[in-house]
Amino acid sequence: MMMQRTLLLSLFTLGSSSLTDLTKPRSSSSSSSSLARFGSKTTTKTLADFTKDNADNPKMHTINDPVMGGESYSSISTTDGDYLLWEGEVKIVKFLKAPGFCNLRTEPTDFSSLSESDTISFIVDADTEFMTPMSVNAQIDDGKKHSRGNFIMYSAALKSRKHDNNNNTIELYASWKDFVPTSSGRPVDDAPSLLDVIDKVNVIGLSTYQSHKAGKFRIELLQIQVSSTEKYIRGSNNNNKKEIKQ
Repeated sequence: MMMQRTLLLSLFTLGSSSLTDLTKPRSSSSSSSSLARFGSKTTTKTLADFTKDNADNPKMHTINDPVMGGESYSSISTTDGDYLLWEGEVKIVKFLKAPGFCNLRTEPTDFSSLSESDTISFIVDADTEFMTPMSVNAQIDDGKKHSRGNFIMYSAALKSRKHDNNNNTIELYASWKDFVPTSSGRPVDDAPSLLDVIDKVNVIGLSTYQSHKAGKFRIELLQIQVSSTEKYIRGSNNNNKKEIKQ
């Protein structure tokens, strides 16, 4: 009996010792050196600013589906330093039994600085009636034509986020890496990635195509911007900062 009690006491003592060790506070010295703070900085460049009267903006025009046999229409008009108004109506193309499209595009323009950016954005008034998702187009001019005999048009669906609460604006944006080469709305397999030819982009525009919807729309376009975001890691025990471009 005495031997059993001694054994139980030994087990209880061992268990208490183990519990005490587990509940001791850990030293923070070993983990503090591995802590890191993350941050980012964004550099923005304005390609067009329709809120300024004398801004050196690229010329804009519309291309609608009547070029493909549809009946959709749209037009643009400018205000006195407020915005560029793009409005119209997407209609059903009868022989396709599907919505057509309306496009807003720049005239061929030198956009040679696009290679320094990773995102394109369209700043619009939050109260305007745009179809979702809108899409963005980028056309390259390298003097070549692909297997279908046309110049390549790259496109991507635009995401949206609040841009400025005070000015009631929305940012429609897309990353260059998400652009897909297309021709007449169909993917092109023999085209290079847009990132490889981005310095050859000479036309940028908005389109209703990817919404696959019919109806009226009205967009108050304030600015077209490109931006570059760099992320960095800063160690907590030193002043060195490592920057990583996305």
